[in-house]
Amino acid sequence: LYECEENVCVNGGTCSLIAGDTVCSCLDGYTGINCEELISSPTSSPSLTPSSASLSVLLVIVFVALTVIIGVIVLILVAIFCVQRMKRDLKNPPQSPTKPIPLDDDPEADPEAYELDQRSQEQKDKD
Repeated sequence: LYECEENVCVNGGTCSLIAGDTVCSCLDGYTGINCEELISSPTSSPSLTPSSASLSVLLVIVFVALTVIIGVIVLILVAIFCVQRMKRDLKNPPQSPTKPIPLDDDPEADPEAYELDQRSQEQKDKD
């Protein structure tokens, strides 16, 4: 094995003289008479380059982050609405409907109202 006077090998190949002929010893990943051809790896997918794969991951992360942020904003708005409604209800409690008391003292008009009126009158008399 003798080295060539002029290296005709490319891509890091080593040139040797064997029986008067030049022979290139190629590095891993290269082939051909002068190591000029790149061997394509069977595991690499031509449709999905590393840059597009990282772009896909980035898009998924951005989508998930936006979804979470929007969800938190909606929850905060619902909580604010509920708190405001509770405060309003505490300040202005709903009025319970009551039966109007008749102006005349006719017990037949509304016996229940008459009894309530009598009790309140008796209470006032005791005081």
